Amino acid sequence: MLRTWGADGAGIAASTVCLVHCLASPLLLVVGSALPFGGISDHMVHFVLLALVVPISGYALVTGHQHHGSWRALALGAVGVLGLAIAAIFLHDAVGHEVERWVTVASSAVLASGHWVNFRACRAQDCAHTHEDGGPH
Repeated sequence: MLRTWGADGAGIAASTVCLVHCLASPLLLVVGSALPFGGISDHMVHFVLLALVVPISGYALVTGHQHHGSWRALALGAVGVLGLAIAAIFLHDAVGHEVERWVTVASSAVLASGHWVNFRACRAQDCAHTHEDGGPH
């Protein structure tokens, strides 16, 4: 369980970073020009975050599913990652930054909830794998 919690925790953290980035980006645009990394494009940040989120989430959710067999966590995670990918790759140019922001926020929340469901299912499964005397199988 510890290995999965680590990946789920990292997935939740990465989703939260996406969420905070999107919600704070108007403020970052104002102060960003004064910071040394102000020249990094917002679009590039989305790709970097996506490159972190996809493997972390994939690992956590797939190994969790192999352990507990719950499709709910895997489905939530897949919807969240797909939404993040669509927002980062297509929506910025197609519909503008505002729609991209809200799709990213919603997708990050769905992905984080998938990690939470995954963690809870793994934890419940570990608890279910004990004998009445308290020892492991």
